[in-house]
Amino acid sequence: MNIQNNLSDWTDFVPTVAKPVVYLYKYRHLIQEQWKKFQIAASLGKPNIAITGRAGVGKSVLASYYHGEANGLRWYKPDSSQDVEIKPITVGDWTKIVHVIPGQQSKERSVSLSQALHQNVGLEGIIHVVDWGYTAIRDEAVRQQMVSQGTETIEDFRALNLKLELEDLKLVLHAIDLSISSGGGPKWLIIAVNKIDLYKDAMFAARSYYCPEFESEFTDELNSLLKAVGKHNLNISCIPVCPSPEGFRWNKESINTQIDNIDEHKQYLRNFVDKVALIQKSIDK
Repeated sequence: MNIQNNLSDWTDFVPTVAKPVVYLYKYRHLIQEQWKKFQIAASLGKPNIAITGRAGVGKSVLASYYHGEANGLRWYKPDSSQDVEIKPITVGDWTKIVHVIPGQQSKERSVSLSQALHQNVGLEGIIHVVDWGYTAIRDEAVRQQMVSQGTETIEDFRALNLKLELEDLKLVLHAIDLSISSGGGPKWLIIAVNKIDLYKDAMFAARSYYCPEFESEFTDELNSLLKAVGKHNLNISCIPVCPSPEGFRWNKESINTQIDNIDEHKQYLRNFVDKVALIQKSIDK
């Protein structure tokens, strides 16, 4: 008999009575994945990870590429949603239930964020998505109103969005603070710096603004949270990502994507996925 050095061959020599245990171990990741999918289908599972951020920053697109469904021929970029999106996403070796919290200021968003942070002992992490001010405004009437009120250039638009982004961050961090102070809350927070293809030439400026190792209005809020809850209770990381390169247009101005190589944009996504897995692994031990 030709014996190959792999697990399937070794299990041939395990006594029959012990084989179920061996197979359970061998396929533990697949079994756990199917269990998570069943929980989602049966509306039983609570989120292990929540994705937050303002409307238009790309939460749903990032989640879809992370999940893998965006690679399918039938996938289309989602419109704004006021409902929680629930997806089974593999993080490292294990599948996690991920809730995408709606970005619009609504009752649904407040309830979803509260449930994820205050009524869920299984929450492990939060991915908070930002976009350096290049937020998508899909409603043409809203766009025209903003232009008529003086937001005429891309830089005007970005400046406004960065202010709104900061206010949104404060709300999320306050909720995290309360949840950790109550004995729960996430173990990690990742700032997903999205749409990096639009400002690749200003990447280091974005890093200095978003990453807690630097000083800015944004990082002041992050570091205030760390001071309040303790660095040993929350890991904060900052990771650039670009799931779907696309140009940007506001009023009469436009910016082309600076990443037109599919391998490069996939590398950003792989790097993001790998970093999240590494952070998650540190708390799975």
